[in-house]
Amino acid sequence: MLLQRYLTAVTCAVFISTGAVLGQDQIKAVGDTVSFRPANLNPPFTSIIWKHRSGSDVIKAIEWDIEDGFSIPNPRFKDITTLDEKTGQITITNLALIHSGVYTIYINSREQEQRFMLKVEMPVPKPEIEIERSSNPDVVYLRCRYSEKIIWKNAAGKILTGSTSHPPGEFITVKNIGNPENFYTCTLKNDVSEETSDPVYERDLFKGQFQAKSVGDTVSFRPTNINPPFTSIIWKHRSGSDVIKAIEWDIDDGFSIPNPRFKDITTFDEKTGHITITNLALIHSGVYTIDINSKEQEERFMLKVEKPVPKPEIEIERSSNPDVVYLRCRYSEKIIWKNAAGKILTGSTSHLPGEFITVKNIGNPENFYTCTLKNDVSEETSDPVYERDLFKGQFQAKSVGDTVSFRPTNINPPFTSIIWKHRSGSDVIKAIEWDIDDGFSIPNPRFKDITTFDEKTGHITITNLALIHSGVYTIDINSKEQEERFMLKVESQDQAKAVGDTVSFHPTNINPLITSIIWKHRSGSDVVKAIEWDIEDGFSISNPRFKDITTLDKTTGKITITNLALIHSGVYTIDINSKDQEKRFTLKIEMPVPKPEIEIERISNPDAVYLRCRYSETIIWKNAAGETLNGSTNLAKPPGEFITVENKRNPENFYTCTLKNDVSEETSDPVYERDLFKGSNAGSIAWVIVIVLVLILILIVIGWICAYLLSKPIYNRVNKICPCLEAQLDRMGCCTNRRKEYNLASTGQKSDEDNHALEDK
Repeated sequence: MLLQRYLTAVTCAVFISTGAVLGQDQIKAVGDTVSFRPANLNPPFTSIIWKHRSGSDVIKAIEWDIEDGFSIPNPRFKDITTLDEKTGQITITNLALIHSGVYTIYINSREQEQRFMLKVEMPVPKPEIEIERSSNPDVVYLRCRYSEKIIWKNAAGKILTGSTSHPPGEFITVKNIGNPENFYTCTLKNDVSEETSDPVYERDLFKGQFQAKSVGDTVSFRPTNINPPFTSIIWKHRSGSDVIKAIEWDIDDGFSIPNPRFKDITTFDEKTGHITITNLALIHSGVYTIDINSKEQEERFMLKVEKPVPKPEIEIERSSNPDVVYLRCRYSEKIIWKNAAGKILTGSTSHLPGEFITVKNIGNPENFYTCTLKNDVSEETSDPVYERDLFKGQFQAKSVGDTVSFRPTNINPPFTSIIWKHRSGSDVIKAIEWDIDDGFSIPNPRFKDITTFDEKTGHITITNLALIHSGVYTIDINSKEQEERFMLKVESQDQAKAVGDTVSFHPTNINPLITSIIWKHRSGSDVVKAIEWDIEDGFSISNPRFKDITTLDKTTGKITITNLALIHSGVYTIDINSKDQEKRFTLKIEMPVPKPEIEIERISNPDAVYLRCRYSETIIWKNAAGETLNGSTNLAKPPGEFITVENKRNPENFYTCTLKNDVSEETSDPVYERDLFKGSNAGSIAWVIVIVLVLILILIVIGWICAYLLSKPIYNRVNKICPCLEAQLDRMGCCTNRRKEYNLASTGQKSDEDNHALEDK
């Protein structure tokens, strides 16, 4: 890199000193493509040579002459370099670092004044932030070990100043400000690329209990590993640089709550140190620490208090294009856009506050959009905004086989041409067209033999509708598209409904001279009359299964059944004037799915659990990112599915189980990782066991040594078996007098103490 900069500087100095004319200067990434095109050239050309200068090294990149054609003599430019002999433009693909330098062009054997400088750089990698702990539990260092330009930012987007006192790279000093949602990123940048690290959250830098609560909620913190007796306890609250006492107690003066912020809402247990704060407000967010017997404990307890999000309202902003609108959610919370299929849509933040999405008319009036606001304590979703309400015009719902007509308004004859178009998603085709010279044409087989229109009024009629005819219809008059939109939804007469819903069936192509109608219901081999009417006797509902819930329109033959039950599933047929019609209407009634509950099954691995959904419906597992997860079925434990969840050390990650059938969909409450892996004391227990065993072993060894040194028979027996032990004890100077007594006794000599005793006598 230093050599490259040096050579570039030298080259620039040469150009300045020689009065050369600088041309296009470009900076590219490794693997990119570059083109240089000389200016002020005068054809005809008989030869062109492009040369590459890097330091003192000058080589031909590519050459051409009118007789021999093209040549690339240097392998550095082989297979990646092309030249346009008419314009002199050179193009080099798949650039490498060695292609940096200055390019010059010779035309008809004469060097041109223009110079083209190229700098090729490696794209920066995606950086990773290293965390370095300090002796202060409320301070850490974040380091980015890279030589490129480094930009540090926090969650607010503020640029932070990094320190270069310990290269390579930079580091920043981060203090625990009591905001678990605050985060830090490191961005690497050079002339050709920019990459940003994953965010490092404060909640992961300063471990401890973390809780998110709503305004008005209650929170409790309980310290661990504390040893009574207690003479004093102080709970402190830190918010930014502000540190106050929340509550204190000592054995002489009892309890005290010196700060009005915690008055009447704070209690704690002086035996366990357990603190409870009720009726939380935003000002209670921060970090809580505990001093026991005038010594601050290392444990940190982080609290985030938030207001529940409001139910959002979607604003509709029209555009100059009648088939495009903007939907806006003007809120500062996290926003999630979804369509009717449940797909998460990416919102734009280019016009704050909030986000907006661009919605195009895809010709599905039942499609809708929702905006969901979410924070750590609540979630609210707007009412859906339907496509049929976004793109106003005539809207009609029809059954398969029906007929539909659309008639434009506010049109002014005379007409020279009319085209009706059908839009379904991104597909736009002509349904029918007419012009004054060529007459009618139906170019698309989708509308062949079923479509007519009146060239005087623009009125279009489509018979024998199929599902593919759903969509948006527009009309061009005299080659100009009209703003009016005509939406059509064609549905199959096969319907799935939930228990308690309402259904209607509408026969098509019936004779207006109706004297009798009978609707019949077939379920298996059982056939009953649902409702009947004739011109003389009127209406009759003979079967109690349909009593009080069934109505019939004698003009159109339409049947409506309310308050549906499972027994109403089956096939419905209609007899008109005592003749069975061919059309069949299938109805499937299902119970709405219940709201599922996720069961948690612990296993021997403390960093993994099974989540189970014990239901027979379709099950969809998702995580916090909205990714669909594959569930497994256990034949030994039907029904339902389970997933294996591993501890990712992300307390905000969660999992949901959604049940779905043809008529409803319900999603469980989320199960958060912070609740699945609350911390295991297995490691502590294991260490306790190891320590106890080591202590027992030490006691056995000490007991054995004591027995050896204090008991003469054991001492003599051990020395006889292992004489080297006596030499080792001599070297250590261990119990010298006692062993001397034993040795004198074994040889029949008297010790000094014995001699003194005899003298005393």
